[in-house]
Amino acid sequence: MGASVTSMRGTAPSLRDVVKALEKHYGKPRRPAVTDPYELLLLENVAYLVDDERRATVYRALQERVGTQPEAILAARPDVLAAVIERGGMHPDRRADKLRRCAELARQIGLSRLRELVRQGGAEARKMLKKFPGIGEPGADRILLWGGSQPTLAPESNGLRVLGRLGLIVEQKDYAATYRVAQSALRPVIPDDARWLLGAHQLLRRHGQDLCRRGEPLCGGCPLVAACRSATA
Repeated sequence: MGASVTSMRGTAPSLRDVVKALEKHYGKPRRPAVTDPYELLLLENVAYLVDDERRATVYRALQERVGTQPEAILAARPDVLAAVIERGGMHPDRRADKLRRCAELARQIGLSRLRELVRQGGAEARKMLKKFPGIGEPGADRILLWGGSQPTLAPESNGLRVLGRLGLIVEQKDYAATYRVAQSALRPVIPDDARWLLGAHQLLRRHGQDLCRRGEPLCGGCPLVAACRSATA
């Protein structure tokens, strides 16, 4: 059994101990409402710079008023599609174009083929996912993680911030560089357990959103404060 986070003052805790402490604080995370690879691609592009609740609301509007099948999206007039997703942030017309591009690519590849590639994982799946708008290396990793085929933590910006403040990774000048460093540093210590990794991803993200904020972190209520280099500096 690993040492508790509270007993590791001055040293970087293990990833497993961090996740255990976060799960005790927040509870077990629920399985994401959307896990289908094609739907995740749409969810990524339906909104921009909005919170999870707003993104989910806009996605439901797309489901109810247009539909998410490639044929339904491509049959909708661009201005109608933009109006349906307008509440999802800036430039709804550009976001509508991205949804149409997702639908076009999915139709070309075939939904069954897309889902099978993600289920299998590997270089071909990653290459295919990165053809879609808004999907770089982190996005491809996240979809493969959701699909259960990629043994990676795939941390987004909130999770990376938590890991950096705890000393588990060394933050770089920009997100892309920090992500690459994190993937390399974490690869030897993450388990080949898709369910655990998905839960860890969700918990780190939530902690970065709720307490370990970029500005004005709420260290007083943090279950990791004793092991946090930023809080004790």
